[in-house]
Amino acid sequence: MAAATICGCGTSTPVGQTPFVEQEYATANKVNEASLSFFHEVYKTVGKNDNMCVSPASASWALSMAATGARSTTATQLYKALGFDSPDAEAINSYQQKAIARLAMHNDEKTTIAIANSMWINSGFKAKKAYVKENEKFYNAAIRNCTFDADAATAINRWCSENTSGRISEIVKEINPNAQMYLINALYFNSRWKDVFLKKRTKEQPFTKENGEQIKVQMMHCGSRAGYFENDKVQMSEKPFDKGAFSMYFILPQKGVTMDEAANELARNFYTWRDSFTRCDVNLALPRFSADYSTSLKDALRALGIEEAFTGAANFSGISDEGLCIGDVLQKTFIKVYEEGAEAAAVTSVMLEATSAGPPVIKNLTLDRPFFYAICARETGSILFIGKCGHPKE
Repeated sequence: MAAATICGCGTSTPVGQTPFVEQEYATANKVNEASLSFFHEVYKTVGKNDNMCVSPASASWALSMAATGARSTTATQLYKALGFDSPDAEAINSYQQKAIARLAMHNDEKTTIAIANSMWINSGFKAKKAYVKENEKFYNAAIRNCTFDADAATAINRWCSENTSGRISEIVKEINPNAQMYLINALYFNSRWKDVFLKKRTKEQPFTKENGEQIKVQMMHCGSRAGYFENDKVQMSEKPFDKGAFSMYFILPQKGVTMDEAANELARNFYTWRDSFTRCDVNLALPRFSADYSTSLKDALRALGIEEAFTGAANFSGISDEGLCIGDVLQKTFIKVYEEGAEAAAVTSVMLEATSAGPPVIKNLTLDRPFFYAICARETGSILFIGKCGHPKE
């Protein structure tokens, strides 16, 4: 698979390796906690679905582009929900720029991590030059000025497809008549496991859904040394990708623990569980699965405290002297988990409209009933994708 780095228009950009300083790691921890809260709020609105997947990272970058032009309470609410202590746009944008660059540097022959941003501006709408330049500078955003018509929707969707390796081909069905600007992030991840599942060990096995229905799935099997944790609520293990820069985590509720209860525990304790890992031999049984998912994030973001931005009281005066508010925040995701590795993609659209080592034990983690998963950067813990698999489909 071809490697790619962060870009604003689909072309690669060299990225230097700049280490985080202590304060930036502290910021990353707060952003990670906000990501879990984001996941939990979305889960509470759509968790009854068999499958769901969201990208906190993609949402954070798209909303940060919008927040760059927010002022007063609007900015404070946006940044707080994203995990930032103060509405210091320049400091936050510098952090996001560095975080994106550090993810992008892990591209190699076995791992692709591509991040792209774009800003689509309706012809006749007067966006402030300083705002546009800020997003070009910190997010390498591709700037597109065009008439918001059917051709614009086609162009936006083409851009999304090009920047997700064709996995997300549509984010805008039609242009909202009140829309003045679309801020879009595209995230694409594709990596090979450090220890692949042997196809000859994949076999048909039963998987029990939340409603008790049993279905047949293609269950992959792999034994390896891995991080493992369990308590009376969950079993959790890690499966690293490639050179170890990224890992996928699997969280299986213990029998008798509901998915809702486990989701609540996950939102509060994911990093505590991860930091409590014991290295041991883990026999992992994982169904092959893939899923497409789309949702409006508006209700979840409101629940996280972003209220003013969605109302006529919104202050986006850093973008334009014309009145603006966020009309909607849409996200589409794709994930595929198979013997050789995993592939995932996300597009987030913000539409702005007018007005330690343990004993030598062997653990078994058989994911033959609904479970949660997350793909994270190991250095910072940044959650690229997190979701629920309740009905594995290929």
